[in-house]
Amino acid sequence: MIVSGLMMTNIPTLVDLFFAHSGRLVDKWEQYLSVYEQELGSLAAAGKPLRLLEVGVQNGGSLELWADFLPTGSTIIGLDIDPRIGELAFDNPGISALVADATDSAAIDRALGDRRFDIIIDDGSHLCRDVRATFELLYPRLALGGRFIIEDLHCSYYQSHGGSLSGPNSSIEFLKGLVDALNADHLPEGSGPVEEVDRLRAYNRTVARVSFFDSVAVIEKLPHAKDRHYRRIISGEKGDVQSFGDWIGYAPLPHLRMLLLGEPAAKQFEKDAIKLIENARRDALAAVAEANQHIADLTVEVEQLTIALSAYAVPSARVESQD
Repeated sequence: MIVSGLMMTNIPTLVDLFFAHSGRLVDKWEQYLSVYEQELGSLAAAGKPLRLLEVGVQNGGSLELWADFLPTGSTIIGLDIDPRIGELAFDNPGISALVADATDSAAIDRALGDRRFDIIIDDGSHLCRDVRATFELLYPRLALGGRFIIEDLHCSYYQSHGGSLSGPNSSIEFLKGLVDALNADHLPEGSGPVEEVDRLRAYNRTVARVSFFDSVAVIEKLPHAKDRHYRRIISGEKGDVQSFGDWIGYAPLPHLRMLLLGEPAAKQFEKDAIKLIENARRDALAAVAEANQHIADLTVEVEQLTIALSAYAVPSARVESQD
C-alpha cells in the first residue's frame, strides 16, 4: 500500500502478536499490552536491534513475544531462579534464559558480565524487598534512554508480599521516592538524612521520568546524564505586570547564576539590571549621607552634654580631721 509516496506496511501491534502467539505460554494482565505498546512502540519502530532483559521467565513465552515485537537482531535474555529455566531451548538464536537470582549482586555479575540493556522488565517474585533490590542492582545496567518496567505492582498492597497501603517498605512507596529524586536539585539543605539525600541526587542525574499505570511503573533514563541543575529560561521583553527588576529582586542566587535568556530578554534584562544597580547605588549613597549626618548630630550632642556636665562639677573639698 502506498500513501503520498510513502510505502505503508502493516506492522502488527503487540496485541496482534500476543493473541496470534502459538509458542510457549505467556501470562499478562490485559492493560499491560497497551502500556508496552506505548512505551516500547517507538523504540521498536526505529528498527534498531535492542537489548532486553526480563526477570521472571516462567515458561519463556514472553521472551518469544518480545523477539517477535522488537526489531530483527534484538537480544532477549531472561533471568529466573528456577533451575529448570536453564533447560529451555528456543528456536530464535537471539533468545536465552539464564538461572540467576536478580537480587544477588554476585550472581548477576556472573550471569550477565558487563552487559547493558535498553529495556529491563521486572516480572519476578513481586515481593517488595525483591522489587527494590532488583531495581537497585539492575538500574545501573540500563542504557541511557532506556526503560525499566516493573510489573504486578498491585502485590505492593499485599501483606503476603511484604506490602500494605502506604507501607514504608512497599514497592509503591519506594517508587514514589523516585519522584523525590526527579526533584532532588530543589531540596533545601537539611531536607533529610545525608545518605538519603545523596541517594536521591544520584538518581537525579539519570532518571528522566517515573510513570505509573495500573500495576505497572516505568522508569525512563535520560539520554544523557545530567551534570548540572536545570536552568531557568526566559524570553520576551515586556513585563507590564512583573518586570525583570522585580524578578531579580526575589530570585534565588543559584537561579540567577544559571539564567538563560533569549536575545530580546537579555537586552531588557541588562536595562533593568543597570537600573537596579543605579537605584541601589543612589540608595546606598543616601544611606551613607544620612549616617554621616547622624554621626555629626551625635558628635554635637556629645559636645553639648560635655559642656553642660562641666558646669555642674563640684570642686573637690578637702576634709580635715579634727582632734
